[in-house]
Amino acid sequence: AIRTSLGTFPDSGLQLALVDASSRTLTPFLHAIQRPLLGGGAASSDNEPWVLASTSQAPRMPTADALAGLWIDHPPLWDVTHACQPISPPMQVTESSGNILNRLNDSRPLDLLNEVVSGPLMADLDRLGQCVFIGIDAGEGHWIHRPILGIDTHEGALAVGEIVQPGQRVVFAFRDPVRARKDMQDMLNRLQSRIEQPPKFGLYVEGAGRGADLYGMDGMDTALISAAFPGMALISWSSACELTPGIGTTRINLFSG
Repeated sequence: AIRTSLGTFPDSGLQLALVDASSRTLTPFLHAIQRPLLGGGAASSDNEPWVLASTSQAPRMPTADALAGLWIDHPPLWDVTHACQPISPPMQVTESSGNILNRLNDSRPLDLLNEVVSGPLMADLDRLGQCVFIGIDAGEGHWIHRPILGIDTHEGALAVGEIVQPGQRVVFAFRDPVRARKDMQDMLNRLQSRIEQPPKFGLYVEGAGRGADLYGMDGMDTALISAAFPGMALISWSSACELTPGIGTTRINLFSG
């Protein structure tokens, strides 16, 4: 029914979606829609559960697998920036099982990770999980980043937060505030080169792994956006995941904006 409803809108408009990021069916749901979307996954604090939509003025608990959004009859000008930046060359998955990387370039993934990550960080697995991620080639020059969920020190395999297939390309990536800020500025420069007149209105979806968690202070990304486009009205919100269009599908990004 949702796909049928979305099909009534022209492809040229902005289709912005806010989805239930905790849903186990999010990926097949987005594939089933067969309509590229921009947007994000609902995020909340422990004390304030999010509500996607309600006809009642009284607060209520969120609805699982919910979808809210809007359609604007104007083609969007969009781009994406990543907090995670590569620290290794692209590697080919040569053996995998579900979300387990068994071999990269016919080598043990753990051995390759040890080549690009320092010893002290490798010894602190909690900190490693906060800093180092796997980037997966999503095509068209785009990469999606997923956490490293586990390490098999005996077999040298890595468990990651996405199903991977042999033949895919991956990189190791580091969540780095300095390079993230540069990537944000590069994205803004690209957008500036594509506009014909100053924009009047913008929407910014900020990944939960950005903001103060990345920079040590809030408002860094929105300040850079406002400096690049002075006078533009800007709405921004934090998101548990970020949605960007792909060819006939929607990519699920993490730690992006």
